[in-house]
Amino acid sequence: MNILNEAEKNQGYRLLFDGQTLDGWAATSHPEGWLAHNGMIICKGGTNGYLYTRDQFEDFILQLEYRTELVVNSGIFF
Repeated sequence: MNILNEAEKNQGYRLLFDGQTLDGWAATSHPEGWLAHNGMIICKGGTNGYLYTRDQFEDFILQLEYRTELVVNSGIFF
């Protein structure tokens, strides 16, 4: 998890999340409601707003694992 192989590095892939910190990320509101823990980005309950990358991208491939509670109003926006 959160590791690029040599082929991916050579093709120009980069990680958006280092698995340990939220460096490179910002929140639209309540930044204290987000944390990096155990290789995951976690939204604390009751947090409103979005987490987003500080960098902007034009031509990209997004690959991720995504988990939520059974009842949630969330998603991936791009």
